[in-house]
Parts: sequence; C-alpha cells; structure tokens
Amino acid sequence: MQRSQASEIEPQNEDPNERIRELTARLLEREAEIIERDNQLAEIQMSREWRLARLLHRIGSRLAPPNSRRERLGRALLSFVMGFDAVWNFIIRRKTKRNITTRQPSGSSSSAKSHKLKIAYVIPGTAISGGVAVVCEHANRLIQRGRDVSIISEDNLDRISWFPHQSVPVIPISQITEGAYDILVATGWTTAYTVQTLEADRKFYFVQSDESRFYPAGDFRAKRARKTYAMDFEFITMAGWIRTWLKNEYGKDAPVVPNGINDRLLFPDEPLEKKGSRVRVLLEGAINMPYKGMRDAFAAVRDLDCEVWCVSSSGKPEPDWKCDRFLGKVPFGRMRHVYSSCDLLLKMSRIESFCYPPLEMMACGGTAVVGKVTGIEEYIVDGYNALVVEQGDVQGAREAVKKLIENETLRRELTVNGGKTAQKFRWDSSIDILETIFFDRQMKPR
Repeated sequence: MQRSQASEIEPQNEDPNERIRELTARLLEREAEIIERDNQLAEIQMSREWRLARLLHRIGSRLAPPNSRRERLGRALLSFVMGFDAVWNFIIRRKTKRNITTRQPSGSSSSAKSHKLKIAYVIPGTAISGGVAVVCEHANRLIQRGRDVSIISEDNLDRISWFPHQSVPVIPISQITEGAYDILVATGWTTAYTVQTLEADRKFYFVQSDESRFYPAGDFRAKRARKTYAMDFEFITMAGWIRTWLKNEYGKDAPVVPNGINDRLLFPDEPLEKKGSRVRVLLEGAINMPYKGMRDAFAAVRDLDCEVWCVSSSGKPEPDWKCDRFLGKVPFGRMRHVYSSCDLLLKMSRIESFCYPPLEMMACGGTAVVGKVTGIEEYIVDGYNALVVEQGDVQGAREAVKKLIENETLRRELTVNGGKTAQKFRWDSSIDILETIFFDRQMKPR
C-alpha cells in the first residue's frame, strides 16, 4: 500500500528513459509470445508427415523383430513415405485439384509479350529460421522492384508474422494453382521433392546448407537430403563454401547470391537495459539443438567476470548455468535492441551455413568471439573484426572472452572494424545478381 501511495505522490521522479526501456521490454515479451504461438502451430503442421512416419515405425517395430525381413521392408516403407515421392505427389494433386486453373503457355497469345513472370519460393515451413528470413529478403526485395513473387508453405500456413515488413503473399501448398508459375525455387531438401512434382518453366534450388549434417549418421533423412543435391535443378547458393562443395561433390555449378544486412532492421539502437560496469556477453542459439553449441558457450563464460544474456528460440538455460537475463525467443525485428544492449557475442555452433549473428552483432555496434564453423569465412577476419577459436574449444573461448573483457582497446578496435565489415554487406547488390540469374536469360519453352 505504501509503495502504491509513493508511486502516486511522486510520479515526477520517474526516469522517462527508464520507463521507455521498461515498455520496450514488455512489448518485446508480448511479441515473443505471439511469435511463439505462431511457431508452435507451424511446427505442429510441419511435423504431420514426420509423426505419421514415426507411427508407422512404432507399429513396424512391434510386428517385426530387429534385422528381420519384415523390419527391412518396414524401413523401405518409411523411407518411401518420408521421401514425398508418390504419396506426397498424390496428396498435393488431390489438395490442389479443386483450385487448378488453366494458364496460357508463355508465347501462346498476343499478350505473351506483356506477361509478367511469376516466381514462387517453396519453404518447408513458416516457423522462425535464418533460412526463411533470407527467402523473405529475396522475395520482398524482388517485389519492391516490381516483380511478381509468392511464397508457398509446405506447412499449409498463410503468414510469416515474425519477419518485419513482410509483404509477400504466403500461400498454403494445399491452395496453390497448378501451372501458375514460371519460376519455382526450392529452398530446403523437402521442398526439392515438392518442386519436382510441380509445373514451371524453370526450377531452381537455393541451397543454404548441406542439410544432411542436421541428422545423425545413418539417418534416412540425411540420405534423402543428399539425393536432392544431385537432382536436375538450376542451383544457386549464398556462400562460397557451398558453391565449392556442390561443384566438388555433385558437379553442380551454383552462382553465389551473397547474404546481406537489412539496415532497416539491424543498426545500433536503444538498449533494452543500459550497460553497467561489467562487460555484457550475449549467447545466442537454440539450446535444444546440440549442434548450436550453447552448452559449450555457457561453460566458457561460467567463471568470468561479466554479465551474461541469452537468446534461445528453443529451450532454456539449465539452473546451474550462468545467465543474468534470459530473453527466450526474440522477434527478428527486435533483435537490434538485444545486440545493442551487449558488448560482444559468443557463438560456438558446430554447424552453420553463414552464421549470421556475429555479422548482425557487428552491424549493431558490437564484436564477437566465434568458434570455427562453415560460413564465417565469408566475413570474419580473426583479430580484425572478431576473435576466432577452434570448434568446441571451451577453454580457448573462455580465454578469448576474458581477453576482450580486460582489453577495452582491443574490444573497441574489433567493434569499429566490425561496423566497417557490416557496411559492405548490403542487399541491393545481391538482388541485382539474383535478377540477372532469374531474368537475363531467355525462358525455356513449355
């Protein structure tokens, strides 16, 4: 009661900036709750085929002893279902049959010259992910240039609410119009199988990683993913290491459309909480995904004299981990406030395609300590804009973070150079390359 009266008597003593930060933090929490609900729905939808496969596997395990002929047949059936071949094709055709309309082939009428090429990116799902964010950048920027672009979602949802300024139509795959697209772009291994079943003048595969690495050795999904890289697509990618890998392993030529920094979303901004006397270290990554290396990151900062913040799209820190503030799943449009609140990022992933967060941290006025992983060679120079340690080297990461805590001059130098690096990664030049790939070539006849 006394506190309430004091608040009413002395409102003039409240710091307006502190109030703004408090309201910003509350808004962030509310947005995160909405995004979490959307993502949960997306994940449920995406997992339907996987749950069906697991059900078949459980039934098969009860009916067939290990290593028996029945078990081998069951495994073959499981692979068939998850491959989206005949079964997925059948489902797609049935769902879209009532929506099919006839579109005149390119060049078949006098209006062909004015025909606006229709492009669709096919995504595995609408849940928050770096890969989908890059697709949204492509699609939105193409629309800004007057192109006709859609996104087709395999999870049958019709919005990507977590991506700021999203203006591209998102079409559930059950509602697409067959034969309506001139260009289809697969964006993940499951979508490669889907795009194979659909009609288009040209079919691209935008490869953002070697997705077989996401699964345990011997997992049939890894095998299915690897098969897609040998398929008959026009390939494009966003990193030099992927271009080299596709050429060496599969003989595929893949021009690089470099990732960029969205300077409308990522820049130094108002922090969620003013920095104190101790250096603030950000740990970012899905805790529930072991290959993100979050356990290693927390181990590295355990005994250091610093403040630790954590952003995790999946999973929470364990009770004995050093964590001063846990933010959970943060909407992409709010991440700049988190980055701007921290001095440096510690990233210990074991699998990445581009490893965006260190570059985003640089764009927001910070620097990073990063474990060696594919993708960082696109922009990180050890000792110039970040410090690099060996993959999984907890002690090395601890020493690197400690060095930046104690050496403010080095930390500032890396931060300044990181800002210069981020300035070089702009989307306009990348979309120029993308338009050249899509449009500066005569379309194949139907």
